Amino acid sequence: MSTATATRPVLTDEQLALLTQVADGRTNLAIARRVGLSRSSVENRLSALYRQIGARNAPHAVAIAIRSGLLPTHPAPEGQA
Repeated sequence: MSTATATRPVLTDEQLALLTQVADGRTNLAIARRVGLSRSSVENRLSALYRQIGARNAPHAVAIAIRSGLLPTHPAPEGQA
């Protein structure tokens, strides 16, 4: 078991918000527009987040977050994502 899944990663509120939007299937550009950042800023922050939790890519980051209890295992109700 990897370290990222053995203990719960500590994420900032911003990191958790970004990761939640990734889990909801939003593109980096869509996330950037929602949070008022440039696409490159979102990409940089997500890359740093993925490194922090030991993820290879976005799907892996979401899986780690679900397994560690950072994200719920069920999707948000339609219209609330």
